[in-house]
Amino acid sequence: MNRLGVDVELLRELLNAASRTALTHRGSEHECYVLGQLEATANMAYVLCAGSGNEELELLCQQLALDALNRHSELSCATKSVSRKSGDKSFITSA
Repeated sequence: MNRLGVDVELLRELLNAASRTALTHRGSEHECYVLGQLEATANMAYVLCAGSGNEELELLCQQLALDALNRHSELSCATKSVSRKSGDKSFITSA
């Protein structure tokens, strides 16, 4: 399979932009959506740089994806907890 030429600095800037966007939306109603975007971007970047010899960038991609998933899980658990306590099904959101 052919390898794509990847500009590592541009890929790093893409990850930085996705991270800043996620931080900007922290606590907003759109946070879960933005976390999904961050996780997808980090996974895509990982696929592009995997095996390129840039272990630092690979680790950054993995860490960003994991952090996004963990934060999303925290938000999902908090939402489910609020839903159960209130008994109101309208608070339940699908993840």
